[in-house]
Order: sequence, then C-alpha cells, then structure tokens
Amino acid sequence: MNTVVADENIKMDKDRFTLYYFPTSYYSHMVIVALLEKKVSFKGKIVNILDGGQLSAAFLRLNKKAEVPVLKDGDKVVVESKDIVDYIDKEINTEPRLVPDKTSDEGSEVERVRGILGRVPIELLSFGCMFYPDVSASGLKLPKAFQKEKKEMEEAFSSFATTCAELADKHPELRDAYLAKNQYFTKKIEICSDRDRVQKAVDDLEKIFDQMESLLKQNKKEGVEDTWLVGSNFTAADICLATLVGRIVLLGLDQKFMSPEKRPELVNYWTRVSERPSIKKTILGASKATAQYLLKQKAKMVLPILGGLATVGIAAGVAALLIVKKFK
Repeated sequence: MNTVVADENIKMDKDRFTLYYFPTSYYSHMVIVALLEKKVSFKGKIVNILDGGQLSAAFLRLNKKAEVPVLKDGDKVVVESKDIVDYIDKEINTEPRLVPDKTSDEGSEVERVRGILGRVPIELLSFGCMFYPDVSASGLKLPKAFQKEKKEMEEAFSSFATTCAELADKHPELRDAYLAKNQYFTKKIEICSDRDRVQKAVDDLEKIFDQMESLLKQNKKEGVEDTWLVGSNFTAADICLATLVGRIVLLGLDQKFMSPEKRPELVNYWTRVSERPSIKKTILGASKATAQYLLKQKAKMVLPILGGLATVGIAAGVAALLIVKKFK
C-alpha cells in the first residue's frame, strides 16, 4: 500500500480515500489523474490483475464485477471510473472543476464528449493488439515482460475462468458474481481472438479522432488561447481523451492516427497535455510503475532463496540484478 500526497497545502485527511487500482489499468488512469488534478491525497492499494488478484473474495465484496478501479471513502464504496471521477469532483470543492454543471452548455458538452470516448472498446483494442501485434502500426510499446504470445494469453484467461468456477463453489454468497466473471473470461477469449473484430475496432478510431480534431479546431477558431477539448478549462473530457491517446501510443497505433499532417491539433494537444504532472505520473509512467511493482513482487519470492546472504539488503540487491533484465 502506498500513500500518494498530491499537495501538502491541501488540508485533508490523507486516510479518507483509498483507491484500489492497477498501474496499467486504463480506467484506473482516469481516476488517478482526477485525484491528482484535484490535489487529493489518497491511499493506493494495487490489485494485481495479472495474477487474478481481482478475483479474491475480499475484493469481490467491494465490487461484484471484480474490476478496478474502486474508491472507498470511509464506508462508502464507488465503482465505475466515470462515477468515481464525478464523485471526486463533487466531494472536493477545489479547482479545476472536472465535471461542470451538467445543465450548463459546457457541462452538457463535457458529458457528450465523455460519452463518445466512453464507447471506445478499450479491452478489445488492448488485448486484440496483443493477440495480433501486426495490427499495430509501429509495434507494441509494452515492456517485454508484459508481451505474451496469443496462446499464453488464452491460457491465462482460461485459467481465470476455471478459478472463478472453483471459487463460486467455495463462496456460495458470491456464486453469481463468480459465475458472471467466469462467463466474462470465456467470452473474452472468443472476442479478442476474432481478428476481424479487432481490426474493425482499430479502424473505428478514425471517426473518433476526426471528431476530436474537429472539436480542437473549433475551439481554436473561436479564439480561445490554450484551449482544451471543451473550451479553456481542463475537464473530465480531457482526462478521457488523454487516457485514450496514451493507450493508443502504448499499442503503437499513434503513427496511424496522430500524424502532424492528418491531425495537427490532436498532435499539439497530446504534446501539451503530456506536460501536465498528472498525465506524466499516471499515463506516461504506467509501464515503469507496473514493472517496479512486479519487480518487488518477484524479489519477495527470490529473497527466501537468498536468505543465506549476510543481510536482507544484499539479498534484495542480488534479487534485483537477477530480475531487472526481464523488464528491459
């Protein structure tokens, strides 16, 4: 568990919010960026979705869908990234206002754009490009340790499905949730293995990014300097777009959709938004943060083997040397 302190000048109980997340989780990114933009301190608990940590009974009791992110505010639990961002903005009455009054013109437009970007099939794009790396224009930009063959990923999803079926019998009070997740993993293999469906999801991004380019051009024509996606204020719509572009870059699709000749405003936008500390830390730093986390987890397994060394510090150092090459 780690505590993220956004700004020491903000007087707030650092133990108020607890966020369950994973560093490379697309929807976790949205929430973490919102928390950092609002300068909110929070306790972060990483749920290792790579080894099925989200399937523990304890986590399922927090979120029956067994998905990150999940936000706890005292006894209140909020799931779904959009709802969490809305909740944070409502509870923390500081600038920037990420979710403007939805009855206002600005608020209505922010919701419209969030709706457009929220319909992008991120899981299909992410796992589909991993299933079929050649779909990527310039190659996946994932650390090698995260890149798996199609067969390996299918086996992992199948293993998760089996685990859910077994846990359904072990925890009868959570049976329905586990069986639903079992079906989810089974269906995931089928969907992500469909190359035509993956290619269509990639191709459909053309229209999405055309819409975003038009919005940015429109704002520029209206003479607003340093514009964001919906006017002059950085909002939840920008969090959605920055998260999407960040994922496109990770999947090696940025050359296809973000050339200066084709979408100059979007390219300029990405350059600007990438300079925001919240984006640097969360989206641009995701792969490194995940590698560091996995390194620590592997080190914990190696340390007992190295227990005969003089000190734990030396053992940890040797463990790091044995493992770190895997993440280059």
